[in-house]
Amino acid sequence: MRLHTRSRARGPSILLSLSLALALLLLATLTIAQTSYYKLLDIDPSSDARTIKKAYRRLAHKLHPDKFPEKEAEFVKMSEAYQVLSDDELRKVYDRYGEEGVKRHRAGQAGGGGGGGHDPFDIFRNFFGGGAGGGGGVRKGQSKQFNIMVSLKDLYVGKTIHLEYDRSVVCHKCDGSGARSKGDVHSCEACQGRGVRIVRQEIMPGFHTQMQAVCSVCGGTGSRIAHACSLCGGAKLINEKAEIEVDLPAGTEEGEVFTYEGESDESVDLDIEAGDVIVKVTSDPSTSLFRRRGTNLYVSRTLSLPDALLGFKDIFPHMDGHNVTVDRRKGVTQPGMVVVLKGEGMPVRGGVEGQRGSLYIEYEVVLPDKVEGDLRKVLNRVWGRKDDHQGDKAEGGHDEL
Repeated sequence: MRLHTRSRARGPSILLSLSLALALLLLATLTIAQTSYYKLLDIDPSSDARTIKKAYRRLAHKLHPDKFPEKEAEFVKMSEAYQVLSDDELRKVYDRYGEEGVKRHRAGQAGGGGGGGHDPFDIFRNFFGGGAGGGGGVRKGQSKQFNIMVSLKDLYVGKTIHLEYDRSVVCHKCDGSGARSKGDVHSCEACQGRGVRIVRQEIMPGFHTQMQAVCSVCGGTGSRIAHACSLCGGAKLINEKAEIEVDLPAGTEEGEVFTYEGESDESVDLDIEAGDVIVKVTSDPSTSLFRRRGTNLYVSRTLSLPDALLGFKDIFPHMDGHNVTVDRRKGVTQPGMVVVLKGEGMPVRGGVEGQRGSLYIEYEVVLPDKVEGDLRKVLNRVWGRKDDHQGDKAEGGHDEL
């Protein structure tokens, strides 16, 4: 009898355990679904609308297919996450029922004349401006400009430059509110939270005019802070050291400009995105014997009189260390003669791999200050000249030029 009683008691216990396990599994699945959109935006599920907007702004630039075609799928999924979490109604549905709940909600709206999801590229255009129905969009903040001077060798072989600069960022402690806590932010009593006040002025006896002006108490923010943030002191922004790696590829052009989007000062105004950092690169002509003109290089070399008359073999190092050789052991080299070596100039950006311009080598013949002794006799004999030494009278003279 006891065995029979135990057998009957075990049945409900097993069913209860299975039900509990299934419930936990369902809860875990739902939790994963609920947090996946937040993970896509790299934010916490408790994030406010400002944080969601900031996250989308940051990721949209990093994933946009125009710059990174291989990240299109990530961009589409991230845009879907932003569209849902930035909509209060859809976010509530998502937090409670997950992605499937959002799909059912949209399907119900579509059946009643509503719409489903939006094109991720329309979301981007509306957010950053230029899209229909998007208003003025987000405005660009002020850019920072830097001029960097490097050697011609750096432009020839390529180089990575570490640029450090100061910029303002939204305070991470108060998230740009300027307050110690959310409870320390109160609506401005002077303007009732509108940020503007109606000012009445008398223009002449019996005549008055009214005009709208920025509230002088809250500065147009519509709110006042009881206790300021301990980090930014109520300024809402803090200064930080930023660093950018400027990669100069081989063949970088003189005066070439590199733009780094969104790396300038941030703003607490969500309608103003961070400006760009613009870097202009030029070369210092005093750092190299070579001169540049487009993709071609120019250099001057000197020859002695014997080398100019009897021929020479000139070997000298290029900017990357390899040797350039000019072999003219036959023929006479005239002063100012230019030798052109194709493929020894600057690397050609956007051309065939390994393509380079030309190197123009101008030779200057250095003549001796005096010709005397045996050399003078030999030259007179070779050229059939009579050595009358009349030129000796001018030896102590000066070159007036």
